[in-house]
Amino acid sequence: MSQKDILRTLKLKFNHIILPFLIISLSTLLVFTTLRWILDIKLGLISVNETILSVWIPLIIPWIPILIWLKKPVKILNLRGKREDGYLGYQFGFSLLIAVPIIVAQNYLENRSFDLVTVQSTDEILNYPQERFFQIKDYSIEKTDKFQYFTSRTSGRNNSNLNFYAYFVCPFESSNKQIYLGIKFHKRIKNRGSYEKKNEEYKTFIIHSIGQMASSRINDFNYFVKEVTSDDQSGFLEACPQTNKVKSPTILVGHQENFEDRKGATFGWIFGAFIIANLIMVFMVAIPKIDKKQLRLVINKSNDKDEDLAELVNIFNPFGPNRFTGIICASLVITFFVSIIGGIHIISPTSKELIEVGGLSHKEFFSGEYWRIFSSMFLHAGLMHLAMNLFGLIIASIFLETKIKTIALITVYLVSGICACIASLYWNNNSVTVGASGAIFGMYGLITALTILKKYPKHELKSNFKFLGLYLGINLLFGLLNTGIDNAAHFGGFLSGLLVGLIFFYKVKMENN
Repeated sequence: MSQKDILRTLKLKFNHIILPFLIISLSTLLVFTTLRWILDIKLGLISVNETILSVWIPLIIPWIPILIWLKKPVKILNLRGKREDGYLGYQFGFSLLIAVPIIVAQNYLENRSFDLVTVQSTDEILNYPQERFFQIKDYSIEKTDKFQYFTSRTSGRNNSNLNFYAYFVCPFESSNKQIYLGIKFHKRIKNRGSYEKKNEEYKTFIIHSIGQMASSRINDFNYFVKEVTSDDQSGFLEACPQTNKVKSPTILVGHQENFEDRKGATFGWIFGAFIIANLIMVFMVAIPKIDKKQLRLVINKSNDKDEDLAELVNIFNPFGPNRFTGIICASLVITFFVSIIGGIHIISPTSKELIEVGGLSHKEFFSGEYWRIFSSMFLHAGLMHLAMNLFGLIIASIFLETKIKTIALITVYLVSGICACIASLYWNNNSVTVGASGAIFGMYGLITALTILKKYPKHELKSNFKFLGLYLGINLLFGLLNTGIDNAAHFGGFLSGLLVGLIFFYKVKMENN
């Protein structure tokens, strides 16, 4: 390739990919960070878990401009094999490169947007609702009047880690028990072995935490940080006395290092992360050759419909051709975000959190809270749980949407979900049931019934059986190997969907005869 061709190629890549990426990256960083600074830091109008604002939203937001402005231009790159998953990988990489500087910027905002406020006593802190860092000249803590809360969460890929948390709170004197010192202890173990072994380690952690709390120094802190909406704040509030929870007490976490030495991102880190991310992007774009056919389409600004995006929109459109999928997906997603706003953990909520938002448990159900058998069908134990169920639902809809009317599908879905919950109640006395998987397995039971009754064309029957055997086999095997999977709900949902399908279509056949 001549020098002239190389320069022309670089110019094309710069105009169609590199320059738009730089604009998108800088604009997204500035707009999101500015809005966060105004609405959250200065005005305090956003009451959302800090992890969601600092990590999850920055990870999700870049996908929007990437799909709008770079989905087609990136196809001018002749990626290896010219496969769609290669282009999807580049889109994912671009989105991640945009997200990294934004996440660094949020850490900077949280640590550098507030000054150290010096007060004479703890009562004065209530006069500064938007401030977070405080130096208290004269304070005393009632250590003998401490309260505690213990909990656990899973984390890591496939919930491979088990985390123990101990939250202690002690009231500051003269604060009318509205301001508490918060102290947290944490231990992580591998989430394997028997329930009895893990429970024994949990008990040991509790005893050890109580001992650490008894020996901790709590009267020589240099400054305090006020807890905002976060998992830790929720843990500390759970530890507070029941009589004070209604009054939303303030939680302060003490620090013994100097305020100037606190950890956190600096402005230079934001600039450095932005430069490094964009250099990686340039490297990614510079390596592949140009796909001349795609280049002509981009240059000519082809008005062809983006079929992939249109199909994706149709799948989630409650008023489109896939109404059942759209209605159920919308219900599950909306319920998930409402539950997140309500305080459950976005990745790994505890059993207590799930029960508070409508999860199904043996104790609550047989105490008269029968509505939980319905609400639990729309709740999920974290983002990954929701994503897996949405994937299973979309696959099932491909087989069902053209065969059965929307109302009938929703009816079978709800009946299967209820039967799944009943099966879970019968077999599981000490667990909390949430999720749409039981109802979704009912959809696969319905597909099985349609396949048995030969409601699909002959050439599809064999492939249907293979798919069902593979999908159900993998899910049920994974459930048997993972103690966190509710197999009873899966079996109950599948059998109910199968029976409803067989009975309904057999009845229709008999009436037609």
